[in-house]
Amino acid sequence: SEMCIRDSLRTTPTSTTKGTIAITATIPSMNNVIVSVSDGTQTIMAAIAVSIKPSLDENTITVETPGTLSKLLSDYDKSSITELTIIGSLNNSDIATLKSLPNLTILDMENVNIGALLSRAFYQKTSLTSVKLPKTLKTIGNSAFYGCSNLTTVTICNSLTSIGESAFHNCNLTSIIIPDNVTSIGAGAFWACSSLTTITISNLSLIHISEPTRRTPI
Repeated sequence: SEMCIRDSLRTTPTSTTKGTIAITATIPSMNNVIVSVSDGTQTIMAAIAVSIKPSLDENTITVETPGTLSKLLSDYDKSSITELTIIGSLNNSDIATLKSLPNLTILDMENVNIGALLSRAFYQKTSLTSVKLPKTLKTIGNSAFYGCSNLTTVTICNSLTSIGESAFHNCNLTSIIIPDNVTSIGAGAFWACSSLTTITISNLSLIHISEPTRRTPI
């Protein structure tokens, strides 16, 4: 486990050429350290908040029961999670837990069982850079990835049938492949994706595309 000190304290010695600074620490609880710093004439004491939860080393979590992801991650330092692979069944509360991970950049949900991402599922989750969506996913809700301005890569599986309005508004995508089973793309789905140069659609004749889907033409 690692200890992350979130505050600091400082004392200035009375002499710049000699003297001793004594530092002592006590741990009255799991989340605090009391630190005393003294140079013999002045003493400063402070309570420093610490985290002694371990980091998630393997980057893979299996969720057997929907709604339990938060509990499964409760023993880990959530700020240390930057890459995560999820296996199993998720519900909307689990998606909210994923969104709450402050430094999550790479998310692999390919082997997750969930049929829909609700509206604003990852709304303005700016830490995300890459997402693999579930093989069972049928619907991406309105504004699901709205404002994910650092999201450059999204992998969509063939199960998907619809992409909601503003689903990828203001993402940093450069290209995207729309699976054959998609029959509906909502208005503004790729609005303000200024880096998007290629959208690959196999069955264009079967898709209803509401206008506009992007601010500038491809």
